[in-house]
Amino acid sequence: MAVFDASNKTVTIKLVYYGCALGGKTTNLVTLHRLTDPEGRQGLVSIATTNDRTLFFDLLPMDLGQVGGLAVKVKLYTVPGQIHYELTRRQVLAGADGVVLVVDSSPEAAEWNVWTFKNLRENLENNHLDPDETPTVVQWNKRDLPHARAVEDLHKDLNVRGLPEFEAVATAGVGVVETFAEVLKAAIVKTYAKTGRPVKDRDQLGQIVDKALEQARKRIPDEEPDRSPTFDRRFDWDAYREEQEDLGHDRRVVDQSSLLSESVATSMMLAERLESLKSMERLSKRRGHMMNALSRLAPMLADPKAKVLPPGVTALLLEGAQRKRGSLLLYLPGDKIMDVREAVPDGTDALNDTTSDAVGSVAQLLCERSEGVSVIDDIVTELFFGQAPSSVDGVASLLVASLDCDGIAFGALLIYGRVSEARFDDTEREYWKTAGVL
Repeated sequence: MAVFDASNKTVTIKLVYYGCALGGKTTNLVTLHRLTDPEGRQGLVSIATTNDRTLFFDLLPMDLGQVGGLAVKVKLYTVPGQIHYELTRRQVLAGADGVVLVVDSSPEAAEWNVWTFKNLRENLENNHLDPDETPTVVQWNKRDLPHARAVEDLHKDLNVRGLPEFEAVATAGVGVVETFAEVLKAAIVKTYAKTGRPVKDRDQLGQIVDKALEQARKRIPDEEPDRSPTFDRRFDWDAYREEQEDLGHDRRVVDQSSLLSESVATSMMLAERLESLKSMERLSKRRGHMMNALSRLAPMLADPKAKVLPPGVTALLLEGAQRKRGSLLLYLPGDKIMDVREAVPDGTDALNDTTSDAVGSVAQLLCERSEGVSVIDDIVTELFFGQAPSSVDGVASLLVASLDCDGIAFGALLIYGRVSEARFDDTEREYWKTAGVL
C-alpha cells in the first residue's frame, strides 16, 4: 500500500515483479537499476542463493521527482518464482500498488507461465487486493530466443483481459523502461485517487514520468548485462546453517510455514532499514558537498574592495547542492525586469524572460514577494496554472532565496528543480538561506 508522508510531501509506491522461476524478474530490476542509476547512488538489495536464483526478494528504491506537488518514491520488489516459496510470494505481494507479470517466452515455460498467472490472482485475493482493479502490466520477456512463442499465442493464454503489454529482452534493456513506466503511471493514478487527490490530467502525468525516465530510455548498457549479477547484499543459506552448526546452534526448521513467513517479513524490514541507512549516508555526503561549497564561497566574498559579486558564485553553489540549473538575479531600480548577473547553464533565466506589461518579469514578481527562502513545489500548476512556457520544460519545482545586505534586499537566487531531481528538503533550504546571507 502506498505510504503518504504529509510532512515531507512524499508518496512511496510499491511495485512487484511477478513471474515464473528464471523468467527475468530480477534481470528487469538489475537492468532498470543500470539504466536509471548508472552511478549506483541507489542500492539494489537482494537475498539470493549461491547460484543467483532469487530466494526471497529484490528491493530497488528509486526517486522519480515531483508529481502533483509530491515527491514520488518507488520501491520495486521481485518474488521467487520457484513453486515451493508460496508464502514468500504472498508476503512480498502484500500492499502492492502495481504488478508486472513477467512472462518467459520460451516454449518450455508455457505451463509454468499459466500456473504463475493463476497464482498471481490467488495471492492478490489472499492479500485482499482485487486482481481486476490492481494496476497490472504484462511483459513478454526473452523475445530474442530463436524459438520464442508467438505473442499472439501468449496473449491468448495469459492476457485475455487486454492488459497493457510489452515485448522485452530484459538482458539488453529492451522494453524494460517502457514496462516500468506503464505500471508506474497506472499505480500513481490509482494511488492518488484513493487519497482524494485524483490525477486530473493523465497526459501531463505521462509527460512527467516519461521526462523522468528520458535519460534511461537513451542510455544503452556498455556491455551485455551479466546473467548472474552481483548485489549489495547476499545471503547464503547453506553457509549460514554450516556456520551455526559449527557453533552448536540448532537451526532446523520446526514449523516451516510460520518460520518462513516470519523470516520473509523480517528480511523485508531489514532490507528497508538498509536502504534507510544508505539514505542517511547519501544525506551526509550532500551536507559535506554543501559545507565545502560554502567554505569556498566565503573567501570569494571577503574582499572589501570588490564592488561587484565575483564570477562563478552560482555555479559553485549549484555544485554544492548537486543541482544543474539556477540564476543569480539583481534588482534594477525602476525596472520590472531583473539583471541576470549569472545563469547556469546557458546564461538566461526562463522566468526573467517571461514577462507581461502589467507586472514585468515573473522572476521580479516572485523575488519581490519572497522573504528568506520560499519553494514552489509544482511550478507548472502553482505558477502557470497548467500552461507553462516551453522554457521551463522539465522543471518541476523552484526555490527562491533572497539576497540582502544589512536587511536590504538587492536580488535573489532562483534554483530550478528538474523533474528527475529530489525535492527541496529542509537541509537544502538552510543551505540556500545561508548562501543568501553570505
